[in-house]
Amino acid sequence: MSLGLISELLLIAVIVLLCWAVREFGSAIWYAGKLAGPVAYPLFGNGLQFLNLPRAELLPVLGGLIKRYGDCFRLWLGTHLLVIINDPKDIEAILSNPKCIDKSIEYSFFRLWLGDGLLTSTGHKWRTHRKIITPSFHFKILEQFVDIFDQQSSILVRKLEPFARETGESFDLFPVVSLCTLDIFYESAMGVTMNAQLNSESGYVRAVKEMTSLIQDRFYDFLLRYEFFFRFSANRRRQLKALKVLHGYTNRVVITKREELAKKSATTEPTRMDGDAEVGTKKRMAFLEMLLQSTIDGEPLTDLEIRDEVNTFMLGGHDTTVAAISFLLHSLANYDCIQQKLFDEVRSIVGDDLSESPTMAMLNDMNYLELVIKETLRLYPSAPLFGRKMMENTEINGKIFPAGANVVVCPFFLGRNPKYFPNPLVFDPERFNVETSAEKTNPYQYIPFSAGPRNCIGQKFAMLEIKSVISKVLRHYEILPAPQEIRSVETLQPFHSADRIFGSYSIPEFLHVVRTLITEYGDCFRVWLGTQLVIVVNDPKDIEVVLSSPKYIDKSTEYDFIRPWLGEGLLTSAGRKWHTHRKVITPTFHFKILEQFVEIFDRQSTTFVQMLKPFAESGKSFDIFPQVTLCALDVICESAMGTKVDAQLHSTSTYVLAVKEISNLIQLRFYDFLIRYNFFFRLSSNSRKQKKVLKILHNYTDSVISDRRKQLANASNTGGSEKPNDHDLGIKRKMAFLDMLLQSTVDGRPLTDLEIREEVDTFMFEGHDTTTSAISFLLQSLAKNPAIQQKVFDEVRNIVGDDRTQPVTMAMLNEMSYLDLVIKETLRLYPSVPMIGRKMYQTTEINGKIYPAGANVIIMPFFVGRSSKYYTNPEKFDPERFNVETSAEKTNPYRYIPFSAGPRNCIGQKFAVAELKSLVSKVLRHYEILPPTEQWDESFIAELILRPEHGTFVRLKQRMY
Repeated sequence: MSLGLISELLLIAVIVLLCWAVREFGSAIWYAGKLAGPVAYPLFGNGLQFLNLPRAELLPVLGGLIKRYGDCFRLWLGTHLLVIINDPKDIEAILSNPKCIDKSIEYSFFRLWLGDGLLTSTGHKWRTHRKIITPSFHFKILEQFVDIFDQQSSILVRKLEPFARETGESFDLFPVVSLCTLDIFYESAMGVTMNAQLNSESGYVRAVKEMTSLIQDRFYDFLLRYEFFFRFSANRRRQLKALKVLHGYTNRVVITKREELAKKSATTEPTRMDGDAEVGTKKRMAFLEMLLQSTIDGEPLTDLEIRDEVNTFMLGGHDTTVAAISFLLHSLANYDCIQQKLFDEVRSIVGDDLSESPTMAMLNDMNYLELVIKETLRLYPSAPLFGRKMMENTEINGKIFPAGANVVVCPFFLGRNPKYFPNPLVFDPERFNVETSAEKTNPYQYIPFSAGPRNCIGQKFAMLEIKSVISKVLRHYEILPAPQEIRSVETLQPFHSADRIFGSYSIPEFLHVVRTLITEYGDCFRVWLGTQLVIVVNDPKDIEVVLSSPKYIDKSTEYDFIRPWLGEGLLTSAGRKWHTHRKVITPTFHFKILEQFVEIFDRQSTTFVQMLKPFAESGKSFDIFPQVTLCALDVICESAMGTKVDAQLHSTSTYVLAVKEISNLIQLRFYDFLIRYNFFFRLSSNSRKQKKVLKILHNYTDSVISDRRKQLANASNTGGSEKPNDHDLGIKRKMAFLDMLLQSTVDGRPLTDLEIREEVDTFMFEGHDTTTSAISFLLQSLAKNPAIQQKVFDEVRNIVGDDRTQPVTMAMLNEMSYLDLVIKETLRLYPSVPMIGRKMYQTTEINGKIYPAGANVIIMPFFVGRSSKYYTNPEKFDPERFNVETSAEKTNPYRYIPFSAGPRNCIGQKFAVAELKSLVSKVLRHYEILPPTEQWDESFIAELILRPEHGTFVRLKQRMY
């Protein structure tokens, strides 16, 4: 393959995926375009700017963007729209709005661990759980935890003693503090000790570290951010292993505590959690125990709900306080005057006895320490970024934030902005003094605990814990700066993305590209589409081997897109089901049965010529394809189900619109790379549209089947039904395809309603779209070739006569031999099915070539029919080439396969040809078909059927005779 062609294909792929992005994200793109931000490239957006960027560089890069684009700008990370806001007025509008409580996409990474806990849930569940959990942080309840803070802080100072003795050596404080906070939160949450500081290699401690690390990895690895790729990664397996430990341990504690409470309630009156009850003053209760005594609508929380909230309390409190304590100690090391002032305050409150345990009152008296904590969280907010998901388009201070956008608030940059904090890089706790508080002007300038309805519920708990740990450390040690600058990486960091998407060809260019490949590589070549191997075959000898063999009856991947509609009907099924159903359905297309459908063809064709009358009167060019579609839909509905939808008269009926919509949705999956995969399709808006449409289609067919089955049962009970036989079938009365299926059996049992629906829907799909394509291209060809049109008209007039109201009969249609040639020539140039696919389930040799198992073999009647190897002057429309004496089918019948061939050939081809003859002959008896006045380039779209890219334009003139 030449470099130029590869470049062309890549360009085409980018264009197609760009079109997909516009369709899927049109509204977001429109409103995002009104916001400032760096130039976003198709598909990748701004993701390349963050690709492979070290974590420590992410905040500086984001800071540079804020400096360049201001306090509100947008970033596209692949298909994810981020709106970064740093204006306190905008932040207030978002965080204070009860409608904007949904968390951004990154929070979903926690869901496997935290379930629907307070951090990840939304809507009614979040509100009810927030309401019952809020009292758990009442000051009287918080007081009981002070003992835990002190006990674990005492262990921390003992663990620090070896580092203090090793004078002159710096060390990383973060891991040591992490174990301490883990002990605090575990005991506070579950009421049992874990001793992480004493046993840092316990299974639970390792699982917490592992789980935290795996979640962080997903923030920065683009592929792992997507659930599809994460499921196949080693990280997924590691996560499941860690979750088994975490959930197993929490579940055991929950069950044990519930059993203990049950035993106690049997002998004593249980303690309640209401209002200002003296909870926590008589005995210490863990967060878990409070949850076990809480109710929602009079019902206790389930074990799963309790586990989710306990785990959320663990994660939400553990990591964030580790960051706050570590950065605070680091700041004190760099500001010895502040450290001394803080030590003096602690000493004056607690005293000189190092074994003295601080009380709640003592901690509350540490006012200067509170200022230091606030200043630490201004410069080093534990959560430097947090996000909200916009569920609807929202105007905020004159800007439209589109639905689907992830709005990212950045406390890290807000706290360092000189507009809101003078000398922002100076560590100055006094700025939070009551008299000069930085929070006064706008409280949304300082939001380390978020704000509004989804603010941090445990911030008072966190402040007390930090005070206890810091005061304990200061009473034992002087904190010194490290001898060299240590560059820190914040707890949470910006997210990056860089899509690597394989594209397909642009829809109208697809056939042109394939023609180029055939010219360069011949009649048999392979193409890799991602992980899918496609072998394109255009040699009639190879085609014969594939299509004539009973081994190769499985359809290729593309047919799966039709399966939600057609189920396991004749088009999509394989194996024994296909064999048995083919055997049952084949007699349905016996010539005696086909004869009864001629009346339907004629009646709907009459409606069709009436609908064309306004176009004939205007004399203007028009696209006949949509009109033919409606006619074909009327024909196939009445033939298949025995019911009339009157699509030509009511083109906006629910069923008609549903058929159009499902056809369109199926076609879109051929050329949109992402939604070709079920994983991405299920997440797309197209999937939701398809479910809605399928409900209409299936309900309609189901209701017709149910009604008809009841009618047949009633007729049978009254003796009004008789089974058809070879002598009278189709003569005594008209039977729809559905009626025949209802009377058919497989292995002595009747077909189920589902099996019947699948076959009826298959008949609908195959007969409707394919005949539309054939009729439209045939009429257009007659318009281009007036001499051939005149010859066809003369034949029809000679057979039917001059009475335009005369219905045609099956015998008349069979006599139209020249029209038969015209149909064949039309299908040679414009095969309704331009590609036929088979799936190879075993490695096979075909004419010296090995076709590996798993390959999709694609046969292209469109190119076989236009090959100069098999047809002289292939671009010329010449029906005579199919004359019996010179038939193009004689040399090798696999050169001409518009209805496929072999065991899986089109079962309804005789039905289709009869329908084509009826409609075309009817049109010719009323109108002369003329070419359009404008020039139209002939180009095609190859899907399951062949479609004109720009329509099938013709003019009509009333035929006079």
